[in-house]
Amino acid sequence: MNAISIITIIIAIFSILYGFYREGKLRKQLDTINEILDQSISGSFSESNYDETTLSQIETKVWRIANANELEKAKLQKDSDRIKSLVGDISHQTKTPIANIMMYTELLGETGISEESFEYVNQIKLQSEKLNFLIQSLIMTSRLEMGIIEVKPVRNSIKELLENTVSEYSLKAKNYNMDIEILSSDDVNAVFDMKWTSEAVGNIIDNGIKYGDENSKIRIEYLPYETFVRINIKNDGVKIEKSEYSKIFQRFWRGRYNRDIEGVGIGLYLSREIVESQGGYIKVGSSESGETVFSVFLLK
Repeated sequence: MNAISIITIIIAIFSILYGFYREGKLRKQLDTINEILDQSISGSFSESNYDETTLSQIETKVWRIANANELEKAKLQKDSDRIKSLVGDISHQTKTPIANIMMYTELLGETGISEESFEYVNQIKLQSEKLNFLIQSLIMTSRLEMGIIEVKPVRNSIKELLENTVSEYSLKAKNYNMDIEILSSDDVNAVFDMKWTSEAVGNIIDNGIKYGDENSKIRIEYLPYETFVRINIKNDGVKIEKSEYSKIFQRFWRGRYNRDIEGVGIGLYLSREIVESQGGYIKVGSSESGETVFSVFLLK
């Protein structure tokens, strides 16, 4: 059978089916299938609306698929509720013990103990603070991923965002003998959640402080584009290899040159989650002078 014969048969079959549809023989079944699919997509499907005895074989299969889809949605929602409850329990159950450990450590350090014992106490304090930071970061990330934390982007000032965030990290930068400088002065607006975007930008600045060179500067500039505002955060310090660009925003990722530096590898992951939840994105690269550049793109 040649190609022309096959095409002729296909055209004939479609012509017959179209004729049946015009006569109403297929219209009712197709309308029923269409209604089932519409209800399944909208989440309003109910098996009580349909009686298998009134359905054709095709309609019955579509009905079973739609019913299975609703059951899967219900299971996913139940699993989501369990995870939300678990995250809440972890947050509640860990907050008090960690706070108590840190408080008793502070008190123990004030009791006139020996220099050697004081060093041990200080290490307990440092490790408790690190544990607290890790748990709170994980809880925050889980809440963001599960939709427990609602990011509400509205039109805000980029200048205000950066000035507030920089003021929060200026003291830490000075402790590392570093400065943070905002190069841009003109104000521009973008659509973002002020609180959570400050958290995202702050994590990048904090990353620059920890991995930057002593006596260097973190330079920040912002550039308005047609649909985005781009925030560039530049610093001199530990270099990020191009092979790591696609990995650096993964949870718990630590570059091979910075594993001896304090950190848990979750800050940049959290920054990406916050920015992407608002329709923006983050990328990393290098400037012509060799600086590491994190670029945050926010919708205008």
